[in-house]
Amino acid sequence: MTDKGFPDVLVLGAGPAGMAIASALGKEKLKVDVLSPNGPNEPWPNTYGIWGNEVDQLGLDNLLEYRWKNTVSFFGNGSTKAHDFENKPTEHLLDYGLFDKKKLHSHWLNECNNNLIQWHQGFANKIDFEKHKSTVTTEDGKVILQD
Repeated sequence: MTDKGFPDVLVLGAGPAGMAIASALGKEKLKVDVLSPNGPNEPWPNTYGIWGNEVDQLGLDNLLEYRWKNTVSFFGNGSTKAHDFENKPTEHLLDYGLFDKKKLHSHWLNECNNNLIQWHQGFANKIDFEKHKSTVTTEDGKVILQD
């Protein structure tokens, strides 16, 4: 942890990946700030899916809205003829889950808040790297990270 009160890490973005990263770093006792165009309480516009074995390993299966068994995908142009090779499925023999995005968002927001993540709203406009110092400046001129 830095001794000047600046964060050890600045995560850009507060989607599922950004919040998961921020939470994990916070659990390691690092001082973490997050910069995102949207506030942390704003709902995510997208849906998010995950392979069944991955969600099971993470212990997040309770956050799924739906889980499909033995999924298949279709690639190519397709054909109007039912048994054409272009309509052949690719079998994955894996489950696939669709997250309930409200539950997923709530989960990561709680994890971040439990780890005292600091939130900033805006866009990174400029990032300067030096040997012992990095500076992130937002579009409105606010400096968020120096160390």
